[in-house]
Amino acid sequence: MKKLLIKLALSALIIFVLATKFVDISLGQSLEPDSILKAWEAAAVLADEFVIDGWAEIGAQFLSLSEVEGIGRKLAQNMGVKALTRPTISEEDDLCYYTVEGSLTGGIRAIITVQSSNRTMGGSTHVGILLVGEDVTSEIASLRRKVLNLLTEGGRTGEVSIGISGSVPGHMSADTVRALCNRTVASVGGQIVSYQSDSFGTVAGANCARLGKTMDFGGVQLNLQIAARYNQHSGSTIVTLASPFLTELF
Repeated sequence: MKKLLIKLALSALIIFVLATKFVDISLGQSLEPDSILKAWEAAAVLADEFVIDGWAEIGAQFLSLSEVEGIGRKLAQNMGVKALTRPTISEEDDLCYYTVEGSLTGGIRAIITVQSSNRTMGGSTHVGILLVGEDVTSEIASLRRKVLNLLTEGGRTGEVSIGISGSVPGHMSADTVRALCNRTVASVGGQIVSYQSDSFGTVAGANCARLGKTMDFGGVQLNLQIAARYNQHSGSTIVTLASPFLTELF
């Protein structure tokens, strides 16, 4: 978990650059948490951690550093984040950002980020909440709901993705990975629409029509992704399930 947290912390300052880049494909409807848990149960892998990753565009204008800081502090307060580090507040070349790392009750780690950019016509401001925890239970449903409500307050458009990861001892064979993907997708009434395997592992994408909107990824519509990658250091295969997509995990 510590490695993932470090990776997430390092990526927090650029997450909304990625979000802006993929704004046209990342406004799909995520799977509901109970469906994610059902799919993970079908995968039959012991869960190590979960990630809830949400972002929203809160305005098409460039804000001052003090305004960005104010939004960030209020968002952290409303989320109930207890700061573990001093907030990073910076202004450079038409870009203002605020980020703070903290924790919620139960040891859930949180990163709050606000970024305002004047690099596009008229400017834009994005906010985001990133949560990482170890206890994969039905609590992720209420956490996702809280994140979504905060990000979409006032009618804003936002997206919240959920990811769950775990490990299986040893190197899973191609047939075993394929079977895992098939039963996981079948458990939520979907079908696999993309499947790629290489020396790094396997990434599969699925489309579950009854679950609402999908995102365009590489020319296919999907709202669920599954990855299985062998880790030489641990000697195990890391399995990740995400909806609709988590850049940090794939």
